[in-house]
Amino acid sequence: MSGLSLDDRRQIDDLIIGFCNAVDALNDIDAVCAAFSDDAQYDLSAFGMGAFTGIAEIRGFFSGSLPAMSHSAHLVSNISVKPDGADAARAGAYVLAWSISKAGDRMELKAKYDLKLKRTAAGWRVAYMAVGLLIPPAA
Repeated sequence: MSGLSLDDRRQIDDLIIGFCNAVDALNDIDAVCAAFSDDAQYDLSAFGMGAFTGIAEIRGFFSGSLPAMSHSAHLVSNISVKPDGADAARAGAYVLAWSISKAGDRMELKAKYDLKLKRTAAGWRVAYMAVGLLIPPAA
Protein backbone atom coordinates (compact mmCIF):
# COMPACT_ATOMS: atom_id res chain seq x y z
CA MET A 1 0.00 0.00 0.00
CA SER A 2 1.42 3.36 -0.99
CA GLY A 3 1.24 6.36 1.27
CA LEU A 4 -0.36 9.73 0.73
CA SER A 5 1.68 12.89 0.60
CA LEU A 6 0.72 16.02 2.51
CA ASP A 7 -0.26 17.50 -0.86
CA ASP A 8 -2.60 14.53 -1.48
CA ARG A 9 -4.17 15.04 1.94
CA ARG A 10 -4.68 18.75 1.28
CA GLN A 11 -6.22 18.07 -2.13
CA ILE A 12 -8.61 15.53 -0.60
CA ASP A 13 -9.58 17.95 2.19
CA ASP A 14 -10.18 20.62 -0.47
CA LEU A 15 -12.29 18.17 -2.50
CA ILE A 16 -14.60 17.37 0.43
CA ILE A 17 -14.87 21.00 1.55
CA GLY A 18 -15.32 22.19 -2.05
CA PHE A 19 -18.18 19.72 -2.59
CA CYS A 20 -19.97 21.06 0.49
CA ASN A 21 -19.39 24.67 -0.56
CA ALA A 22 -20.70 23.93 -4.06
CA VAL A 23 -23.87 22.37 -2.62
CA ASP A 24 -24.33 25.37 -0.33
CA ALA A 25 -24.05 27.78 -3.26
CA LEU A 26 -27.27 26.15 -4.60
CA ASN A 27 -26.67 27.41 -8.14
CA ASP A 28 -23.67 25.61 -9.63
CA ILE A 29 -24.49 21.99 -10.45
CA ASP A 30 -21.28 21.76 -12.50
CA ALA A 31 -19.18 22.55 -9.41
CA VAL A 32 -21.09 19.96 -7.37
CA CYS A 33 -20.58 17.31 -10.05
CA ALA A 34 -16.90 18.20 -10.51
CA ALA A 35 -16.21 16.48 -7.17
CA PHE A 36 -17.21 13.10 -8.66
CA SER A 37 -15.58 10.75 -11.14
CA ASP A 38 -17.70 9.95 -14.20
CA ASP A 39 -18.53 6.47 -12.83
CA ALA A 40 -19.10 7.56 -9.22
CA GLN A 41 -21.88 6.43 -6.94
CA TYR A 42 -23.66 8.80 -4.52
CA ASP A 43 -25.42 6.64 -1.92
CA LEU A 44 -28.33 8.05 0.06
CA SER A 45 -29.72 4.64 1.03
CA ALA A 46 -29.60 5.58 4.72
CA PHE A 47 -32.37 8.07 3.95
CA GLY A 48 -34.45 5.70 1.80
CA MET A 49 -33.43 7.51 -1.37
CA GLY A 50 -31.27 4.79 -2.93
CA ALA A 51 -28.01 5.34 -4.78
CA PHE A 52 -27.25 7.40 -7.86
CA THR A 53 -24.70 5.82 -10.18
CA GLY A 54 -22.77 7.72 -12.83
CA ILE A 55 -22.40 11.43 -13.26
CA ALA A 56 -25.68 11.75 -15.20
CA GLU A 57 -27.74 10.30 -12.31
CA ILE A 58 -25.82 12.36 -9.75
CA ARG A 59 -26.40 15.50 -11.83
CA GLY A 60 -30.08 14.60 -12.08
CA PHE A 61 -30.39 14.27 -8.30
CA PHE A 62 -28.79 17.64 -7.59
CA SER A 63 -30.59 19.33 -10.50
CA GLY A 64 -33.86 18.17 -8.97
CA SER A 65 -33.09 18.99 -5.33
CA LEU A 66 -30.99 22.17 -5.19
CA PRO A 67 -33.47 24.47 -7.00
CA ALA A 68 -36.01 23.76 -4.24
CA MET A 69 -33.69 25.15 -1.58
CA SER A 70 -33.36 28.76 -0.44
CA HIS A 71 -30.50 28.23 2.04
CA SER A 72 -27.95 25.53 2.78
CA ALA A 73 -24.96 25.31 5.11
CA HIS A 74 -22.55 22.43 5.66
CA LEU A 75 -19.87 22.34 8.35
CA VAL A 76 -17.31 19.57 7.85
CA SER A 77 -14.96 18.22 10.51
CA ASN A 78 -13.08 15.11 11.60
CA ILE A 79 -11.82 14.43 8.09
CA SER A 80 -9.79 11.22 8.12
CA VAL A 81 -7.92 9.92 5.08
CA LYS A 82 -5.96 6.74 4.52
CA PRO A 83 -4.41 5.19 1.42
CA ASP A 84 -6.31 2.36 -0.27
CA GLY A 85 -3.93 1.14 -2.94
CA ALA A 86 -2.23 2.94 -5.78
CA ASP A 87 -3.97 6.21 -6.63
CA ALA A 88 -6.86 5.46 -4.27
CA ALA A 89 -7.87 6.51 -0.76
CA ARG A 90 -10.65 6.08 1.76
CA ALA A 91 -11.95 9.05 3.71
CA GLY A 92 -14.55 9.85 6.31
CA ALA A 93 -15.91 13.13 7.61
CA TYR A 94 -18.51 14.37 10.06
CA VAL A 95 -21.00 16.82 8.59
CA LEU A 96 -23.48 19.16 10.22
CA ALA A 97 -25.93 20.44 7.63
CA TRP A 98 -28.82 22.85 7.77
CA SER A 99 -31.16 23.78 4.97
CA ILE A 100 -34.32 25.74 4.34
CA SER A 101 -36.50 24.97 1.35
CA LYS A 102 -38.24 27.67 -0.67
CA ALA A 103 -41.46 26.37 0.93
CA GLY A 104 -39.99 27.18 4.37
CA ASP A 105 -39.26 23.62 5.51
CA ARG A 106 -36.18 23.34 7.70
CA MET A 107 -33.81 20.40 7.99
CA GLU A 108 -30.92 19.77 10.35
CA LEU A 109 -28.68 16.78 9.77
CA LYS A 110 -25.79 15.26 11.67
CA ALA A 111 -24.18 12.96 9.16
CA LYS A 112 -21.05 11.02 8.29
CA TYR A 113 -19.53 10.80 4.84
CA ASP A 114 -17.91 7.51 3.85
CA LEU A 115 -15.84 8.08 0.73
CA LYS A 116 -13.78 6.11 -1.74
CA LEU A 117 -11.53 8.42 -3.71
CA LYS A 118 -9.40 7.99 -6.79
CA ARG A 119 -6.68 10.05 -8.36
CA THR A 120 -7.57 11.03 -11.94
CA ALA A 121 -5.82 13.14 -14.56
CA ALA A 122 -7.93 16.04 -13.22
CA GLY A 123 -6.94 15.37 -9.58
CA TRP A 124 -8.63 13.53 -6.73
CA ARG A 125 -12.31 12.69 -7.31
CA VAL A 126 -15.05 10.92 -5.37
CA ALA A 127 -15.65 7.40 -6.71
CA TYR A 128 -18.17 6.54 -3.97
CA MET A 129 -19.87 8.65 -1.32
CA ALA A 130 -22.31 7.31 1.21
CA VAL A 131 -24.09 9.76 3.48
CA GLY A 132 -25.22 8.16 6.73
CA LEU A 133 -26.72 9.38 9.96
CA LEU A 134 -24.23 10.17 12.69
CA ILE A 135 -26.99 11.00 15.19
CA PRO A 136 -30.66 10.26 14.51
CA PRO A 137 -32.96 13.29 14.24
CA ALA A 138 -34.89 14.34 17.32
CA ALA A 139 -38.33 12.79 17.53
